[in-house]
Amino acid sequence: MKHTHKKEERRGAVICGAYGRGNAGDDAILRAIMQEMRQLDETMPMRVISRNPTETSRRFGVSACHTFHFKEIWQAVGKAELFVSGGGSLIQNATSSRSLYYYLMTLLMAKLRGCKVMMYGSGIGPVYGKFHRWAAGKIIDRCVDVATLRDEDSRRELGYMGVRKPKMLCTADPTISIHQLDREQGNKLLEYLGIPADGEYLGLGLRQWKGFDEAVENIAEALEYAYKAYGLIPVFVPIEYPNDCQAAKKVIDKLNCPYYLISEQLEISETVSVLAHMKAMIGMRLHSLIFAVENGVPSVGVSYDMKVDGFLKSIGCADALLHIESVTARQLQKQIDRCMQAQERSKWQQAAQVLTNEESKNLHEARKLLHGACTHQSNQASEGQKTMRQQKKRIAIFQSDLHVGGIQKSLVNLMSLEAMDKYDVDVYLFDRDVFFDLSDIRPHIQIHYLKAFPYYFRIVPFGAIMKLMPRFKFATTEPYDVAIDFSNYQQDCAFGALTVPAKKRVMWIHNDMEIKYREEKKYRILWTFFHSKFHRFSEFVAVSDGIIQPFKNKTGLKNAKVTAIPNLIDTHEIFEKCDKPIDFDVDPNKFNIASMGHLYHQKGYDIMLDQLKEVCEKRKDLAVYIFGDGPDHQALVEQAKRNGLEHVVHFMGYQSNPYPYLNKMDAFYLESRYEGQGMVLWEAKALGLPLIFPKRLEKYNISLKGTEDIQDALLHMQRTQKTKDDLHEYNDEICRRLIHLIESD
Repeated sequence: MKHTHKKEERRGAVICGAYGRGNAGDDAILRAIMQEMRQLDETMPMRVISRNPTETSRRFGVSACHTFHFKEIWQAVGKAELFVSGGGSLIQNATSSRSLYYYLMTLLMAKLRGCKVMMYGSGIGPVYGKFHRWAAGKIIDRCVDVATLRDEDSRRELGYMGVRKPKMLCTADPTISIHQLDREQGNKLLEYLGIPADGEYLGLGLRQWKGFDEAVENIAEALEYAYKAYGLIPVFVPIEYPNDCQAAKKVIDKLNCPYYLISEQLEISETVSVLAHMKAMIGMRLHSLIFAVENGVPSVGVSYDMKVDGFLKSIGCADALLHIESVTARQLQKQIDRCMQAQERSKWQQAAQVLTNEESKNLHEARKLLHGACTHQSNQASEGQKTMRQQKKRIAIFQSDLHVGGIQKSLVNLMSLEAMDKYDVDVYLFDRDVFFDLSDIRPHIQIHYLKAFPYYFRIVPFGAIMKLMPRFKFATTEPYDVAIDFSNYQQDCAFGALTVPAKKRVMWIHNDMEIKYREEKKYRILWTFFHSKFHRFSEFVAVSDGIIQPFKNKTGLKNAKVTAIPNLIDTHEIFEKCDKPIDFDVDPNKFNIASMGHLYHQKGYDIMLDQLKEVCEKRKDLAVYIFGDGPDHQALVEQAKRNGLEHVVHFMGYQSNPYPYLNKMDAFYLESRYEGQGMVLWEAKALGLPLIFPKRLEKYNISLKGTEDIQDALLHMQRTQKTKDDLHEYNDEICRRLIHLIESD
């Protein structure tokens, strides 16, 4: 009875955000969340954490407590059923680390007091600093049940921080649900503000920020252009009153055309109504853009923060994005021309409809959370289900890190494989920094972190390490069915896979050991210290048939059991991401070639640049884009200049999502000295790109055809129709081999 009584007392929601600061965007978020909570329960008691609780209570008709009255907050979350964090960009330290840790602390308080915790239509980042990112990831991972995120960049950022346990999905900013005044009320509002309702206007949502003062004259020049070319009168709409008025006045001082400045604080629905009357919108403030887009107003984003970039990308309007530190009058004029094109309004109206549909998921997830759907699996599992879980085979995988790289990407693809749902998998990493999006990793896969060996252990004989080093503290003392060293390079990965309790120990081989030993002096030195580890494993997996014999020759393990299991290629991810909007275009009059990889000796980019030197003396329409970075970057840039290729070869650096770039290309070129497999070839094949690579790499990719004469291929290859390939048979065969490896004794 006592337990039931307590459960009945726990009711309602505590809503936490940057409220009570006079920011129309944040106030709109609160209004939207409250409206949606009322849809769940008309009588739901709500408590808002606000910097100005008296004003928040007056404006919103809700109970409020002060941001820093921690005792009151502690009591409130002890009575509430749901804790709502958001929306807005609360998890960031661009403004200060103090605010980041404040909002992380509230998540922790809510979880400790037994609330269901939801991050609601939130934006994530930027979070700077290794420790700050680790702390944010750890607390969110442990405390949050559901995170609905307003853009894909935010979801990816949580993945990079190592957040996996909460349910995460992209929705939209809650404020998209805020309605404007009806037409008559809207016209009266404009009349009250001294703005004729029948005029044609260009809205401005500006703010003071680094780089703004330098952009003032460019903005003013563009506004004068809009007035002369289209008769658009600038209307400055403050989102954070009165601060934004100061930014507006700096532009007004440079203007030589009519304008209107709204110099009072409007209610949220009034701000939305004013922006709905605009013919076009130029916004720095995120919510000035959201309110405009909500009403189908063609817009230009002048970004000062990644949240503005993320919003415009999320609605497929990356072409409407400029940046405050580099914006020019000419850029703004071109954007104004675009906004005034006849078809542009329908495009933004469609974007508004997409946002509305996406935003409804916020409410849907809150409803599921309150009804216990998110915790059903853990709380309602029967004893029979527990027994079934205990009968699953258990796998331990050891990998150094999830930084940029083919080995790392291969492991991420493996962890995202649906077939892995048959197993309970613990992945042990030795570095917390994550480059890849981990949001699609299967639910039975858990990531744990171990302390890496000191760097100098690379030159400590492996036998000595096995004898002298204390064992790692693993996630369980129960034996695994399979322990895997996925790296094969690092001493600590091998040590972990060989010392964890396990029935079978397997090492993944990712490279042609004979050629690597011959080509790389560093590898020859390290080989002296780690070569004895290979004899301690019972089985091996090679990522291609072509590296099996070199492995046996080099290690002397002539009778080793080695299975060829190529790297999985996540074509679903590739096809989903390849159509994402990017601010990049190729010259349609050029034959555009991509290459991708780590810029170091093995990948042969120096060979590529020499090949291109010969070819480009005869063929003038080539453009080559190299995606990646590495220790040879500067040397390769200098080589390209020496070869006269500075206008042909473009070094693009690492791209977290390279697929939209590859999708714009006409061919893919790889010139590695040797490989383990060459995943990038298969990713390019999935996108339908013709492949250019030397015959020497065929043995690592038996079903792909290389060329004897690279220069001839580059000279004569022409643009063809590209056809995507889902690599269904390729991936199915990999799954079959992988399952056989795990299931066999």
